[in-house]
This record gives sequence, C-alpha cells and structure tokens, in this order.
Amino acid sequence: MPVTAPKASRPSVPYPPVLHSLTSLRFFAAAWVLLFHFKEFFPGTTLQSASAARLGYLGVDFFFVLSGFVLALVYMPKIDDSRFDYWSFLVRRVARIYPLHILTLVVTLGLSLIGLQLGWDFTVWNMADWQKRETGEILRALFTHLTLIHAWGSTNGLLFNLPSWSISAEWFAYLLFPVFIIACARLISRPIALVVFCSVALVALDMANTIATGHSLLKATWNIGALRIIPTFALGIALHRLGQAHSLGPRGSLLAFLIALVVLTGLVAFETSEVMIALCLAAIVFLAADAERNGHLKQLCNPFPVLLGEVSYGVYLWHFPLGILAFDVVLARRGDVGSGTALVLIAAVIAAITAVSWASYKLFEVPARSAIVSAGNALGTPSHFTPRTPPKDD
Repeated sequence: MPVTAPKASRPSVPYPPVLHSLTSLRFFAAAWVLLFHFKEFFPGTTLQSASAARLGYLGVDFFFVLSGFVLALVYMPKIDDSRFDYWSFLVRRVARIYPLHILTLVVTLGLSLIGLQLGWDFTVWNMADWQKRETGEILRALFTHLTLIHAWGSTNGLLFNLPSWSISAEWFAYLLFPVFIIACARLISRPIALVVFCSVALVALDMANTIATGHSLLKATWNIGALRIIPTFALGIALHRLGQAHSLGPRGSLLAFLIALVVLTGLVAFETSEVMIALCLAAIVFLAADAERNGHLKQLCNPFPVLLGEVSYGVYLWHFPLGILAFDVVLARRGDVGSGTALVLIAAVIAAITAVSWASYKLFEVPARSAIVSAGNALGTPSHFTPRTPPKDD
C-alpha cells in the first residue's frame, strides 16, 4: 500500500492569539547568531569551519520571517475589520525595540571608553574603533543609530553596537507594514500563490545581489539590510495567510515540523545555499504554528522556554558588548583551548547574557514599553489604515 504525504485541508482550529512555540524558538535563533559571532574568539578551533557555527547569521532571517508572521497574526484581524490604527501600531513597535536599542548603544559606548582608558585588548571587534573616525562621521553615525536608519545605506560601515543593524531593518519593515499588506492584497485570495511569489522573489533578489556584489543578499547588514528584510518579512505575512486557509492537521503538522528540522540539519551540514536554508527556516515558522494550534509542541509552550523567547531580544542586543567584555576581559587569560572547551565557554557566556537580558527585560524593557505606549496613546489620534477589502480565501 503506497504511503502518501498528508494533504493540507482547511483548518478546523484557528490560530490562537499568541503562539508560544514561536516565542520560544526566538531564543534558539538568537543563540545561533551568538554562536556565529562568538566562534571568532576561538581561532584555530574546528568551530571556524563548522557549518553550524558559520551559518549562524541566518538566525536573523528567521527573525525577519517570524516578525512578518506574528504581526500578521496580531494585526490582520484588525485590518480585515478596518480597525487597524497605524499610529498605535508604530508606538507599540517603538516601545518594543527602541528603549533597549538606546540602552545597549549607551553601554557599548561606555565600555569602549572604559576599555580605552584601561588598555583592554580587543581581539576581534574593537569597541573603541569609532573614536578613530572624524567627528562629523561619528555624529552622522550616532544620528543614524538614534533614528534607526543605519541599515538603510546611510552609513559607511558598522559602528557601535554592531548587531543593531537588524533592528534598523525591522524598523524599515514596520514603517512599510501597510504597504506590505496592500502589495499582498491582490494575492490574498490565493495564499499558496502568494507564498510561491514571495519565495521566488527572495531567490531572485538573492541572485541579483550575488551578481551585483559577489555575495548573497542574506549576508547584507549595514549597507542594504533594509532590502534583505523585504522578501523574508513578506514571506512571513504570506505564510500566515496560508495558515489561515490550510492546515496539515493534528498528525501531519507535527510530522512535517519534525521533517523540516531534519531537512534544516541536512541543509546546514552540507552548507547548501543561504536561500534554501532561509526558506526552510520559514517553513519551520509555518509548521511550528500549525503544530501548536493542533495541540503539539507543548514543551515549547512551557513557561521557561517562553520566558527565554521573551528575553531573546535582549540576548541579541546585549551579546555584542557583553561578549567582548566576557572574552576579552573576564576570560582574557584562557589561553589556547580546544573546540569542546570553547563550546562550554560560549554556552556559559550565553547563559550569563541571558541572565542579564532577563534582568533588563523585567527592570527596564517592560516598564519602558508601558511608559511609551501610555504616552503614545495620550498624544496620538486614531489613524486607521483601511486596505482594499480582500476577497475571502479559497
């Protein structure tokens, strides 16, 4: 009797308001990025050639897809009912990303000044490098960071808290969120076609960037990071629409999720193209959401992994200054170590950064978000964005 793959069907269970498994997966994506960066502190070890470590920068593209998917999950019902308030949306986005971005920027600048005075030896990234630039260039760079446009081609390179370029790219996508919705409107009635279109767009843009620059679009940071997020963010929105129309069901969703993890492992191990890995990461977002609404992935929905996911934004933004502090100051006398010891040290530093991120989340991020949202609601007037009413999904 032939074995056939489970067919997608109309979902009998809608998405819940919050998908906890996606929150938890954020932490693993952040840890992957940290492994990619921290391996540089251990030259001469096999970490430098290990594909799992070398491809960790693609964790950022997981964030981009996830952002599109989650924002569609939260705001699509309001858009469909003509209740989407663009001002309130932007206020909440600013409250989410801006306070910690500024705090980690200040801390990075402070540590660089302290390091210069104390003669710290920056072995991989020189946090004090910005002080060698001309005053005008420093002021321009600070302006672009304060306005979150430093991944829009407005600078000549990465300065200060280097990973924050992706927050600038996220801000670009947030500003254009209504545009993404309008652009998708014509294809909303055919969600499969929409997903295919966004996937092909990602491949095409990557090929064009590779021809023009010699490297994948998914390696772009400060220069065209705003372009990098466009196809992946749109793909996240498209996958949400696909999930509204189709589901693999209780058995198929979990099986497909597990298969996607195996495929991802293989793609990374054999170092296939960045785009193929990004598309597999996008599939994992869709399948995790589908599996959770069908009653699976309960381990990822437990309080502890969800908490890790909630503080993952802090893990991502804190890891540059605190990683340098850990490896160039606290562990400066570690000497030559093997790959096993390097992994243990990296895991320990990630754990310490996670603890700091938890503290900043509780003591700074949450109060700052509440204050900004309250102030924004008091200052703003409703500005409803009403896209063309889309036809019902097939």
